[in-house]
Amino acid sequence: MGDGRSFGQAVRALDKFIAEQNRRQTQVPDPDSPVRRAYERIIAGGARPTLATI
Repeated sequence: MGDGRSFGQAVRALDKFIAEQNRRQTQVPDPDSPVRRAYERIIAGGARPTLATI
């Protein structure tokens, strides 16, 4: 490679970068998940959680 790395080293670096990007994308919470909606209701000061909503 032009920066002094072998092709194998460059491929491993690219694989590591792609794996990190995929890991970050999976950590984004689902905005429509039941847990997220309950959290938003609690933060907004909505109805208190009851056994029916838990």
